[in-house]
Amino acid sequence: MIKRTLLATALLTSTAFAGEYAIINAKAVTQSGDGIINNATIVISGDEIVSVGLSGNIPGNAIVIDAQGQYVTPGFIGAAVNWGSVEVDAESSTVD
Repeated sequence: MIKRTLLATALLTSTAFAGEYAIINAKAVTQSGDGIINNATIVISGDEIVSVGLSGNIPGNAIVIDAQGQYVTPGFIGAAVNWGSVEVDAESSTVD
């Protein structure tokens, strides 16, 4: 399960894998008043979230990922951050 989750995360956070995706059976955490949507379908096209809801129009060529009740959060992980880089370099014992 962890390998599948990591693979899905890698696919969806990389522009090299631009395409159409549908994440089904997810617990979608929204940033709106909807809160958590159980059994949600999330449709992604390229780098844009097209829809989040109980049902979605899944494109015929979409790669379907069955989340099996796992949580999906919007922007929870910033893949292109450099947290700690300055602090690590500031401590001479941590510099390779």
